[in-house]
Amino acid sequence: MSTETFPRAGFQRERLSVADEVLRDLRSKILSGEVTKGSKLPSERELAAFYDVSGPTVREVIRALKAMSLVEVRHGSGTYVFADSATLLSEAFSAVVQLDEIDLASVLSLTDVVYEQAVGLAVDAASDAEVGELRRRAERFAQPIAGADEFEVALEGFLTHLVDISHSRLLQAMSRFLVQAHLTLARSAALTSPPMWDRIAGRLIPERLAIVEALEQRDRAAAAGAVKAYTSHGRNLVGEHANWPAPVAQPG
Repeated sequence: MSTETFPRAGFQRERLSVADEVLRDLRSKILSGEVTKGSKLPSERELAAFYDVSGPTVREVIRALKAMSLVEVRHGSGTYVFADSATLLSEAFSAVVQLDEIDLASVLSLTDVVYEQAVGLAVDAASDAEVGELRRRAERFAQPIAGADEFEVALEGFLTHLVDISHSRLLQAMSRFLVQAHLTLARSAALTSPPMWDRIAGRLIPERLAIVEALEQRDRAAAAGAVKAYTSHGRNLVGEHANWPAPVAQPG
């Protein structure tokens, strides 16, 4: 156990519940980078001794940190810091959307902005190999797709890679939530009309390939236009068969 992060002098409490105080301190250590991603936390016994609390209190705190996606518990090994900026931003965004009951259509209006920014950066940042991989994922939709699950995997793969090749950590974090919203929209259409998976996939092939071709040509304006055409056409197609706008579900 690091004596700098967890000094022998112990921990000075404020007027909060014991568990809340410990949780706040550990959360602060993780988010500030004082306890780095991938590092192992002290054992429950060591944490209990450092904070001068009981074992059950430490376990309560660990459960809360796990719920926040800040740590993961590996049985037989210990608790490790697992803070991931994309996950944290996605969950925070989702919480705001649910609390304010923001509808799906409003959330999806952001996709134009994020995807357009992503392809704008990808024009310069993406390697030829990365653009080639995007083409492979776009062409997947021209092949037979066996059901909703396979379609969802293909759609998530295309959208995620589209943003990943921007090499922007902020856009990648934002897109994690937006991709889930995109999938929620597609999923809602499938529930009312299962054959729509193949029909929508087929009718959007030209727009996906137009994005790829613009990136291959390193044409920023064409890429932005292709993204707008893709998102607009996709929402219109699904909107014909889905009951939306509707509240956005918690990303799984």
